[in-house]
Amino acid sequence: MRIDVRLRFGAMCLCFVSTLVHAQSYPTKPIRVVIPFATGGAADVPGRILIERLSEALKYPVLVDNRPGAGSTIGASVVAKAALDGYTLLL
Repeated sequence: MRIDVRLRFGAMCLCFVSTLVHAQSYPTKPIRVVIPFATGGAADVPGRILIERLSEALKYPVLVDNRPGAGSTIGASVVAKAALDGYTLLL
């Protein structure tokens, strides 16, 4: 009987706290997708098709940033040094 009261109280507190939390809308600025290969290459064309569909699904601009060179290390390092906010992606 005592556990039932604690469970109800815990559920009531959880409901109260969940009404105070508001999720931020995503995205609030353009998303940048880094493709670490040359423009027009075998990885670039399918990537651009995917990015176009992503932009349509999110209804927000998704920008393509080609950073070829050094076996794709340059593009990967750009993404690694970017802010950890989910607005810079690596394809």
